[in-house]
Amino acid sequence: MLKLAEIFACGMVLQHDKPIRVFGEGEGTGRIEFAGESREFTADGKWCVEFPPMPCGGPYTMSAVLDGETVVLDAIMVGEVFLFSGQSNVQFKVGEEIAPEELYQNDAPLRLHTVTRPNSTQSPMSSDGWMCADTATLKKWSSVAYHTGAALRRLPEYADIAIGVIDCSQGASGIQPWMDEKLFIGDAAAYDNHKTSRPEYEKWNGTGFLYHVMLEKLLPYSLNAVVWYQGESNSRPDEAGNYRAMLELMIADWRHAFADENLPFYAVIIPDYKLTGTPEAWAMVQKQLSDAPAIIRGVYTVKSADICEDDNIHPPTKWKLGARLAACIAEKKMSCQPEILFDERLLVGESPVWDDVNKALYFVDIRGKCYYRMDYTTKQCEKVDVPQMLGCLALCKNGDLLLSMEDGVYRRTPDGTLTLAHPPVKLKGDRFNDGKVGPDGCYYVGTAGENFSGAFYRLKDGELCELFDGCGCSNGLDWSGDGKTMYYSDTHEQKLEKFAFSADSHALSARETVCEIPKYSGGGDGLCIDAEGNLWVAIWGGYCVKHIEAATGRVLDVIPIPARQVSSCCFAGEDLRDLIITTAAVRTEEADQPLAGRVFRIRTDVPGVKTNRYEVE
Repeated sequence: MLKLAEIFACGMVLQHDKPIRVFGEGEGTGRIEFAGESREFTADGKWCVEFPPMPCGGPYTMSAVLDGETVVLDAIMVGEVFLFSGQSNVQFKVGEEIAPEELYQNDAPLRLHTVTRPNSTQSPMSSDGWMCADTATLKKWSSVAYHTGAALRRLPEYADIAIGVIDCSQGASGIQPWMDEKLFIGDAAAYDNHKTSRPEYEKWNGTGFLYHVMLEKLLPYSLNAVVWYQGESNSRPDEAGNYRAMLELMIADWRHAFADENLPFYAVIIPDYKLTGTPEAWAMVQKQLSDAPAIIRGVYTVKSADICEDDNIHPPTKWKLGARLAACIAEKKMSCQPEILFDERLLVGESPVWDDVNKALYFVDIRGKCYYRMDYTTKQCEKVDVPQMLGCLALCKNGDLLLSMEDGVYRRTPDGTLTLAHPPVKLKGDRFNDGKVGPDGCYYVGTAGENFSGAFYRLKDGELCELFDGCGCSNGLDWSGDGKTMYYSDTHEQKLEKFAFSADSHALSARETVCEIPKYSGGGDGLCIDAEGNLWVAIWGGYCVKHIEAATGRVLDVIPIPARQVSSCCFAGEDLRDLIITTAAVRTEEADQPLAGRVFRIRTDVPGVKTNRYEVE
C-alpha cells in the first residue's frame, strides 16, 4: 500500500526556489497533483516525484491519489524551511524555558513539524503533521526552533514569508548516531564502552541509528538550511579532538542525502559549562566548532557562551540564542543577494565579456540572436541583432568583435560589417557554444552536439583548426596566470578538466579531471579565473556560481543566484572585483522563475584578470 511520508500533511511549508520533492513508500501506482501540475508514478518500495521550484506564496492544495484512494492536503505554504537537529538543547521545549511573555505570539505562518523520537509517545511527533504557532500549544515546541523562527518573522524581509521549522533531535545523542554508519571514523571500541557505561542512552546512541530512524524520514525534503546544536555528548577526551572531522563527513553526507550540495549549516558553538568533569575536552569541542567555517564550506557558527548560563547544561534563555541565529541567517541572506545589473528576460544569456579599454560590458542572448553592449558607467545598453544564434563573442585588438554563430566564427567591424573569419568549414556538432581568447592571442571555441558529436577548435591567422572532438556541450574555459594550464568544462561530462597549454605551439595536452560535479547539483557551464588562480563556475540547473580551488577541486564558496539556469560569469569593473553572472529563461515560466534571464552582479574579495584580445591576422 502506498503512503506519503509523514512530513507531507496539511499546513506544511515547502522551501521556495528549490525543487519540490514529494515522496513516500509502498507498492502500487499513484499520482500527485500540485500547483497545476501532475506527476504519475509506479512504486515498488520507496518513491519520489519532483515539481519545479516555486516562489514564496500560498495557500496551496496538494492531491495525492494512492492506489485509487485520494488524500487532499490543504493550507500549504511555500516559504523558508529550517531543520533543527542535535541533542537535548534542540529538544528543550518552550515550556521549560525562561523568556519574556511578549515573545510568545500566535503566528499562523510560523509552523513546526517534529520527527518522532525513538520509543517516544509524547506529542508532538511525526504523525501530528504541522503545528501553527499558537500560544495554547507553544509549550510543546522546541524552544530554539520557535525563537529562531519567531525572530525571523519579526524581520521586515520575512514578514510576508511562511517559515517552517523541523525539530529532528534526540537528547543525550552524540554526533555518531546522526552519521550513516559507513562514514564512522571514530574509535568504535571507545564509543561502545561509552554506551555500555550509559545504558539508558544505548537504545539510540548506536552509530547511524538516529540517521536511519529519524533523519531518513525527511529525505530528500528541500530545506533553506540546517541548524546544528550538538557536541556536549562528544566532550570526552577520546572523542573531542576528532569532532570537526566527523562533523565535516556528516555535513557532506547530509548534503548528498538531501540532494542539495549547497545546503548551509548554522552550527551553535556549545556554551561554557563549569560543571563538566572534562573541561579540556569540552573546550576542545568548542574550538572544533569554532574552526569549522574555515575548513568546511557553507558552515556558519553562532557563539552562545556570552548569552547562556554556564552552570546549566540546558541554558533556559534560548530566546537570546534564537534571536542570534535569526540575525546570522538574515545577514547571510543579505550578503549573498546579487544585484540585478540588466533587468530584462534573456532567453539564454551568455558570454559576459569585459572591455577594460572602453569600460563596456558585452553579453549575448543565444536564442534571441543578439548581443548587448552596456556602457558600464551609465548602464545604458545597445542591442545588436545578428542573423544566427550567437553562442559567444570575444574582443579583437583592433576593435573588432569575434562572433561565434551557428556556421562559423565571424568578425564584426565597428561599422557593422560581418565577415566569416575563416574559410567555410563543416563543423562538428550543432552550433558554436562558448569560447575565449587565450594568452597566445588565439581564439578557442567549442560546439555543442547530440551524442557527444561536438568538437573544440582554435582560430589562428584566419584558419579554424580542430583540436579534439567528442564534446557534448563544450562550455567554459580560461587559463592560469602563467598561461600553462587551460581549464575547461563540458556540461554533459559533469566535471571540470584541465589541459597543459603551450603558448608557443598553441597546443593542448595532458587532459586531467580537476573535480566532479554531482549531477543532482547541476552542470558546469561558463567559467572564469581570478587573480589567485581559482575558478568561478556557473552551475546550470544549480542556482549558483561555485568558487573552486583550481589546485585541488575543493569548493571554496557557493554564491546563490535567484535563477536556476546560471550560464556564465566574468570579472568586470575598474578593480575587476565585480563578478558578472548571466542566466537563462528558456524552458521556464515567469511565474515560477521571475528573475530568470537576468544579468546579475556581486562584489568579490579577490579580483579577476584582464580580458585577452584576439590577434587579428
